[in-house]
Amino acid sequence: MTDDEQDRPDLLRLWLEFDVTGHAPKVEPGHITLDGGDLVWRAFGQGVGVTGYDEADCLQLIRDKFKLTLRPITVRVADVTWALLERRSTIAASAVALRSVMVWRGVWYPSPNLNRGPVLPSR
Repeated sequence: MTDDEQDRPDLLRLWLEFDVTGHAPKVEPGHITLDGGDLVWRAFGQGVGVTGYDEADCLQLIRDKFKLTLRPITVRVADVTWALLERRSTIAASAVALRSVMVWRGVWYPSPNLNRGPVLPSR
């Protein structure tokens, strides 16, 4: 078990996948699309990793981060570890291994949280 997978009984690590039907980029034969799709696709298209006090806190952190209405959840993995994440999404697992901290409170995928640290509770 790595440092990022240590048991944190006070925090819940969630991996969520959302229904993004109708938000995918339009792919034309013979063209390369680097950042297609709308904001919903860009935020939720590959899944979201978040750590919070409970599921309600995690969902609020996602809303606060992306400023979007949440789509219906299609996959929910509680207490996700890097090894479990690697089985769901190798892209996300690689990004997390290189740039994110799963044990800090906040959204750790797709937005790396190393540049600002954990989200602290409001006082």
